[in-house]
Amino acid sequence: MARIIGVRFRQAGKIYFYSPEELSPKLGDHVIVETRRGVEYGTVAFAPREIPSEGLPAIIKNVIRIATPEDDRHYAENRIREREALEICEDKVRYHKLDMELVRAEYTFDNNRLIFFFKAEHRVDFRELVKDLASTFHTRIELLQIGIRDVAKMLGGIGICGRPLCCTTYMQGFYPVSIKMAKNQNLSLNPEKISGMCGRLMCCLSFEDETYTYLNARMPRKGDYVRTADDLEGEVAAIDILKQRARVIVNLDNDEREQRDYPVSELTFTRGRKPDRRFKEAVAQAEANKEARENERLEKSMERRKAHKSSYRRAVDGKMSEKDFSTLANISGAADAAKKNAPAHESKGRPDGDTRHRRRPPQGQHADRDGRQERDKSRSRRIEKAARENQERSLKQLEDMDRREQNSNMDHDRG
Repeated sequence: MARIIGVRFRQAGKIYFYSPEELSPKLGDHVIVETRRGVEYGTVAFAPREIPSEGLPAIIKNVIRIATPEDDRHYAENRIREREALEICEDKVRYHKLDMELVRAEYTFDNNRLIFFFKAEHRVDFRELVKDLASTFHTRIELLQIGIRDVAKMLGGIGICGRPLCCTTYMQGFYPVSIKMAKNQNLSLNPEKISGMCGRLMCCLSFEDETYTYLNARMPRKGDYVRTADDLEGEVAAIDILKQRARVIVNLDNDEREQRDYPVSELTFTRGRKPDRRFKEAVAQAEANKEARENERLEKSMERRKAHKSSYRRAVDGKMSEKDFSTLANISGAADAAKKNAPAHESKGRPDGDTRHRRRPPQGQHADRDGRQERDKSRSRRIEKAARENQERSLKQLEDMDRREQNSNMDHDRG
């Protein structure tokens, strides 16, 4: 067993182990310790405790001392000097015309080293800049290129949720984030909605991924074939992961199809099982029956129109029977009712008894109009396809950039 404390050098930074020896620092106290960069000023992350030696590094350095009021003043003075050094370095960068953006400057506690953090799209040759800075500050100069996630962690900000960024407040490191996590949570794959302040995929996508993976494992997928508790068969049209419910298109006994919501506990299914041959045949039969009923309705309508036309011709020839008279009476009654219910603008400007129809456009105009509609539909399909391809390309770029930077960490080894 070893008695150690945890020391953190910035908010939400990594915790390093140190031996307090005879000292007894408390949680939140400031201590002076030695790191690979030199003497540093840190904050106690957890009070002294006994930890098995097996899980500790081979070499654990000792705490030099608990920070005194003079150490606190010196640390505050270093923060002021860092801001001044950052302004000077920005002037030097502009003078040397380097394609880089400075983020922060840090002095070690003993002022033996000055570190500048910057971001850049590509590698930067800053050898001349280092020489210029060394002659200005008379100390050892380091320039460290960091990723865009580390920049967000260092600068901070407010996320789309309205709270401070997770990487700034409590995340000690970055975790791999992928598009699959957004798909598991049934989120919109719009890059603008699933990207954080840094322009990469939001870290919070990984927080609940394990829960959504467990919930998804208990549910059917969209398009799976299921059997309900009321002994109906159907196809899954939509799912609600959090409510654990599924919307199923079921086949009823009268060859009708209907959408119903069921809890997952009332469904019997095999993950990934698509509708079998019997279900497809039942769907095809229901569609055929619907088409047959529609054809029968159209045939009856055509027969009624033929009967009306025949009765009218007999009336014109003076050979109208009692049956033809009743047929025409029904026609005139229906016409009067239609005229009564017609909008006012349709009869405006026409004298009573004027039954003339509006002049129909020539056949060529119909063809031109149909051609324009078909061209508009084709153009809309091309635009939608291009937008979809652009969205998929953006998501792929986000995922690639996230994969390249997922192992980066702003807290370089100090222990």
